[in-house]
Amino acid sequence: VIAIGFGSQPSILWFGLQIMGYTYGGLLGLFVFAALLHKYADDTSCVIAVYSSIFIVLAATQWGGVPWPWAVIIGVCWTISTALVLGALRKNHLSMVKR
Repeated sequence: VIAIGFGSQPSILWFGLQIMGYTYGGLLGLFVFAALLHKYADDTSCVIAVYSSIFIVLAATQWGGVPWPWAVIIGVCWTISTALVLGALRKNHLSMVKR
């Protein structure tokens, strides 16, 4: 059933590269964030950013008309920006709770 659904793909390699774009953007974004900006967010905001990047990339490539080679770049940008924003919001919320 799965093979019939994906039978219109030109090759298995091309299909594998398309699928890779959905998850590697978030993974690469998480790596860059952990290497350079780890002081600005906590674990929870990073996990939310990575999982949400998969859905954002899926929506952008399937329904937004964005070509799939841009999937990794969109995933990296989304993961880093979402982790930064959520990290700042969580730190602000935690500092208000401690008062």
